[in-house]
Amino acid sequence: MLKEYIKAIKKDFKLAIGIGIIFLIISIILLICKISSIGLILFSFGTIMIVTEIVEILNFNNIYKIMSESEKNDIENELNKTILTSKNNYTITENGIFIPRKLFFMKYQDIILIYERPKFRSNTLEVYINIITEDNKRFHLPTYTTNMTIGFEYYDLKEIIIKKNPSVLVGKNKENKIILKEKYNIIL
Repeated sequence: MLKEYIKAIKKDFKLAIGIGIIFLIISIILLICKISSIGLILFSFGTIMIVTEIVEILNFNNIYKIMSESEKNDIENELNKTILTSKNNYTITENGIFIPRKLFFMKYQDIILIYERPKFRSNTLEVYINIITEDNKRFHLPTYTTNMTIGFEYYDLKEIIIKKNPSVLVGKNKENKIILKEKYNIIL
């Protein structure tokens, strides 16, 4: 199952690089046609997109190369206990959350703080859950989206984490900030 995730992630990287190349081609055509302002914007956007994806895929490949067979097997075993998958953003398993693009598995017990954060875009409301682990790793995962073109999607990740780890701190408030600083030496 891990190999299928890796194939899907690499396909996503290639798709994003392809889109970046299309932006570059369109920008060159616009520059030739003397529409320089839009051409330069698309050229910049395409270049940034390609460079970002190349860096991401290099990091992804390096992480995969240095993973031990034991770590790969542990992830594979967890993926066999999948409860829910969120369009390749993350996979919820019986014992934790797997983030494919980072090749990272976090156990529910390692999560010390969660809080929700909404984002509004033109015709979309997205709610993210921010997660902080004991070793100060931070993740920003989508839990809810409503989009006029695709409908809505909802994952009650917050409730799953609370159920699996009742001692998790919930909310970005003054009390939790103090606990994080004193107990874990983490500044929020």
